[in-house]
This record gives sequence, structure tokens and C-alpha cells, in this order.
Amino acid sequence: MTTTTRIQHQMVQQGVLDEQFAQLQELEDESSPGFVRSLVDMYKEECVHKFDKMEQTLLEENGETKWNNLDAIAHQLKGSSASIGAPKTSKACAQLREAGGRKDLERCKALMKEVREAFDEYIEAAEQLLSSVEEQTKSTEKTDEEEKEKEEKLEEPSNGSPNSKEPTAQHAPTEEQGLSNQETTSVPHDTANAANPNGAETPREKDEGSPKEIHGKETEGKPKENKDT
Repeated sequence: MTTTTRIQHQMVQQGVLDEQFAQLQELEDESSPGFVRSLVDMYKEECVHKFDKMEQTLLEENGETKWNNLDAIAHQLKGSSASIGAPKTSKACAQLREAGGRKDLERCKALMKEVREAFDEYIEAAEQLLSSVEEQTKSTEKTDEEEKEKEEKLEEPSNGSPNSKEPTAQHAPTEEQGLSNQETTSVPHDTANAANPNGAETPREKDEGSPKEIHGKETEGKPKENKDT
């Protein structure tokens, strides 16, 4: 259980917050950051204004207008408190309406004090919970950024690695390498037989013939000398 969840669970058990507050938190996302905090701030301003009006109304002379105005203000504050997830404040406002309906001035004054105390308790709890949520969000974002940086570093090729895209320098051939290349390109005539392992005649040998064949051709057609003469 996270710190935020633990705080919220305690506030709900104490009756300071209720499930309505959790539902408002679910409406907050990346497209509307600080949504719940803005609602709490507006509720705070509304309550401060209405508290002043109710106290002024209680100081007025008794009459139907006085009690009707008190009932209207308490009714509005009761609905706002319920929609923001402040059950204690909403309940105290409902009790204030009942006391006003009985025209019980002393009870109304006592309930006004309870409404303020419930409101202060709610604001303190909401601020504590929202601060915890914001800290947790920042910590999560920081962790995500660190993980992203690690992944980017792993994807970057290191110097000298096979995946490096840097072109390798082409060195000029040395003198020994040049001589070796010349020897492999110019094959001596004495090694011709190595290129013909099966004893096949090269084109030149086929055209010129062997020395014996050439000599035989030169003597062919000449009359044999008579050794008896």
C-alpha cells in the first residue's frame, strides 16, 4: 500500500473524506493535471464567502427573511460539500438547516462552529492527500525519465564495436604488400604445368608442336640417301 493510498484510507475511515473524493481523483489525468486541486481551491473560496454571509444573517433581527436566507445558504453549502467529498461539513450544514427551521438561534450558532471545524479538517486532509499524490507523480515521472535515458544509452553503439557506423580508415599498401600482389598477378611460364594439372596442352603447345614433331616434318618428302653408293 502506497503512502497516498494509506492516507486516503485513513481519511475515509475518519469520515473526513468519502468515496466522492476518490471519484473526482479518477477524473484527473494527463490532459487535466491539478483538476482536483482546482476544485478544492474553488470550494475553499466558496465556503469562506458563505460562512461570512451565514454569520451576518444570524446577527440580523428575527424574522422570516432571516431564517429563509440562512436556510438557503446552508442548503448551497451542504450540496457543495457533498459534491467535493466533505461528508462532515455536509452533515453539519444539514443540521444547521434543521435548527434554523426551528428558529433555534443558540443551536444555529453552535452548529456554525461545527461547520467551520469540519471544513478546516477537510481542507487539511485534502491538502495532505493532494500533496502526497503530486509527490508520487513526480517520483514516477523521474523514474520513467531515468529508465528512458538508460534505454537510450544501451541503444547507442560504443566506440570500436561491430555496430559502429564510423567509417574505418583505408591505409595505403606497403611495399611488401605491393610486391606480393605483383607476384600473384604475373605467373612465370615454368609454372604453367601447375595451372594444367591434367597434362592438357596449352594453346601455344598445340600450335607449335614438340621439337621431334617439327624435325620429322622437315625431313618428310626428302629422298633417302643410298648408303651403298
